[in-house]
Amino acid sequence: MGDMKKNGVNIATLKKGDVITVPTLQSILDCEYSTQVKGRAVVSSEYALKLLSYKESLERDLAKRGLHYTLRTDHGSIVICTDEEAAAFNPRQQESSLNRFARAQERNRHVDASNLNTETQSAHTQNIVNGSRILQAITRAKDSIALESEGQKTPQITG
Repeated sequence: MGDMKKNGVNIATLKKGDVITVPTLQSILDCEYSTQVKGRAVVSSEYALKLLSYKESLERDLAKRGLHYTLRTDHGSIVICTDEEAAAFNPRQQESSLNRFARAQERNRHVDASNLNTETQSAHTQNIVNGSRILQAITRAKDSIALESEGQKTPQITG
């Protein structure tokens, strides 16, 4: 299966609940976690960018080995979420992504298409239409799910 180490971390032994700590990551990323700015310790922007890139690379490498773990960063560390943590974390990520998509769609609508060349204008218009359709479909699906769940009651178990 190829190299099982990812810059010093043996990914074959990683399991849900494990944490890759800041000291380990500083060594892997060859970068300090915090820097001094005006006498205060702040998270290094270089560390934060390298950490995100490493986490995504680690997720891909794990997935290639059939290990579809949810990874998240926490105060400079990488946490391999337990199923309980992943069940709480992933929906928040989905909602956050939908909100970012909606904000980007709104910004896109405010682009002055008259300043675009014909080809770009056509692509821009199509992007707005496609984005609107996606948001409308998501909204309808959410509304439908909400209506269905309002009508359902949890069955009582009698024994």
